Amino acid sequence: MIIAKGGPWGEPAPEVAPRSFASLGDLAAAALAAGSGPEGDAVGGVDGLVATSDHPDVLTQVGLTAPRPAADRYRFPFDLGLAELDGDRTVPFVAHLQAHRLRWAGSFAVAMNVGWIGDRYFGPRAHPNDGLLDITFGALGWRDRLAARRRLATGTHLPHPDLSITRTGSWEHAFDRPVPVFADGRSVGRATTLRVSCLPDRLTMVV
Repeated sequence: MIIAKGGPWGEPAPEVAPRSFASLGDLAAAALAAGSGPEGDAVGGVDGLVATSDHPDVLTQVGLTAPRPAADRYRFPFDLGLAELDGDRTVPFVAHLQAHRLRWAGSFAVAMNVGWIGDRYFGPRAHPNDGLLDITFGALGWRDRLAARRRLATGTHLPHPDLSITRTGSWEHAFDRPVPVFADGRSVGRATTLRVSCLPDRLTMVV
C-alpha cells in the first residue's frame, strides 16, 4: 500500500537476507519480471532487495550512506518507474529517468522516483512510495542551466518559469527529434516519444 501523507514508512527487518544486484537496472528488471503481487503487498518474488552500495541515490533517500548491519536493517516498500521509448521498448527504473542532450541543451525531461541524482536534489517533493513520479520538463538557456546546476544541491532550482513540474502517475511527451535516455544513470538508447508511468508497491528495498 502506498504511503499516506505524513504516515510512517519502513519497518525493522533484521530477519531478511537481502538479495544483491550488480546495478539498479538489474534490480528494476527483476521487479518488473516478477509482476504485481497480492493486493496491497510488495512483490513476493523480489522481496528483500538491497540498495547497491555503489549507487547512492536510493541510500540518500532513506538517510544512509551505506547499508545497515543485518541486525539494524529496515524494509521499505518502493514504487517502480516504467518508461516506454517510441512505443516499442520498455525500460524499468528504480530511482530516476532522464532524457536530455549533451549539456542539457534543448528540451529535456526528468522523472524522479527518489529525490536525488548523485549530489543533485532534482526532486525535492519526490517520494518512492507515493504512487507518483515527479516530472520536470522544459528547456533552459546556457546561463539558466549554469544557475540551476549551482542550485540543484539544495533543490532550490524550482520553481522556474521555463520548467514545468508535475506530480503524476503517468506522463508522455514527443520531442522534435530523438533524445538520449538514461535510466538509473545508465544509457538505454534514444527516443522521440517518451512515456513514463509509476507502478506502485512493486518491490521491497532492504537496507
